[in-house]
Amino acid sequence: MINFLLKRRLLAYLIIGWAFFLGCLPTNNGLAMPITSEILRNEGKNLREANLQKIYSFLEEKIVQTRLTRMGIKSADLEVRLSALSDHELQRLATQMERVKLGGDAGGAILIIVLVVGLIMLILYLTGQSLRIETRTKKAE
Repeated sequence: MINFLLKRRLLAYLIIGWAFFLGCLPTNNGLAMPITSEILRNEGKNLREANLQKIYSFLEEKIVQTRLTRMGIKSADLEVRLSALSDHELQRLATQMERVKLGGDAGGAILIIVLVVGLIMLILYLTGQSLRIETRTKKAE
């Protein structure tokens, strides 16, 4: 019996160690390659167009449109102002608009909470521990 419990405890420690190890690994999304000035020019054009597309898609949403009309901002004025922005300003605006989620982003938080609770339950199960929740009752006087 003790040997079985030690194996389960060892397995739990291995899973925890493996999860910690995977969390520490760096993520690398691309391979290193030499960058030429032509690539930089094309990237700048493509990046500006992509940022403009993100901004326009955000501005086309119905809630944003109603808010802009309430504020008295016309779409023609927006286009003039957006065309006057520099590439860096467009990049900042596009990243800020990506962060803004209409109605909030509770899905990610709920997923993290579920994963943490599941991991705790797995660790408790593998180590042979258990939680007992008791309710207190008032004694009759």
